[in-house]
Amino acid sequence: MKSKNFFYLILLILSCVRVQAKTNDLLWRESQKFSTIGINEGLPHNFIEDILKDSKGFLWFALYGGGVCRYDSYQFISFNSTESVRHIQNDFAKAICEDLHDRLWIAGDNGLECLDTEKLISLTLSASPALAWDSLRSQPCHSIYCDRKGNLWVGGRQATYRINFTSDGNIATIQNFPFIHNKDIITFYENEKDILWIGCSENIYRIDLPSPSLPTCQETAVRKHCTKLETIFGWAHQTVFSYMIPKATIIRNITLQLLSIL
Repeated sequence: MKSKNFFYLILLILSCVRVQAKTNDLLWRESQKFSTIGINEGLPHNFIEDILKDSKGFLWFALYGGGVCRYDSYQFISFNSTESVRHIQNDFAKAICEDLHDRLWIAGDNGLECLDTEKLISLTLSASPALAWDSLRSQPCHSIYCDRKGNLWVGGRQATYRINFTSDGNIATIQNFPFIHNKDIITFYENEKDILWIGCSENIYRIDLPSPSLPTCQETAVRKHCTKLETIFGWAHQTVFSYMIPKATIIRNITLQLLSIL
């Protein structure tokens, strides 16, 4: 009889804990302000690859299958291959970024494109030598980043590229890093010491921006990153890691080999 009463007591305690947990979860949800933006709210496509808030406060979405669109909290403006005025080639956009000249850059399966965010039109840029620019803008590009000095970093199929601009926004030089080629570059991160970290499908690369040299360290697919003080956090497939200068710590079961990057 005592054991039966004890069993009922345990069930009562577990039920109370479960009810309390649900109550806390409900209170937390009610205290937060979440809203959903989807097809019903006017989003042109529901496969979103990248999101950017530009310098004017507008939200831009890279849509894999729908080009790109701008959102001003009221309506969406779309750019894709079917638009006549706001026409772009990249229906399958992978990444977007804004440069220091208020232009939106689009990296996608059909190459690299540039938009004037003020006039909302596609821009045609030229560079010398033209061959390097033509090769870059016509190859599939899957990642893009603008560093603090205004240089544009592009992850292409043939190499990783750095584009330097003149003071008026024209392309000055295009530098390529062929040792990062045929890699699925997933994320860029620049710290306060002018060091650019590049997370790829097979490696993590470090570039010292004042004098680009590139040692490597082996890792599995790096998906995202975030930072706190001098620590770089990232997550890979079934792995969370943190890199704290001057040593690395891996959470879970993958060992990170750092090769001469300090």
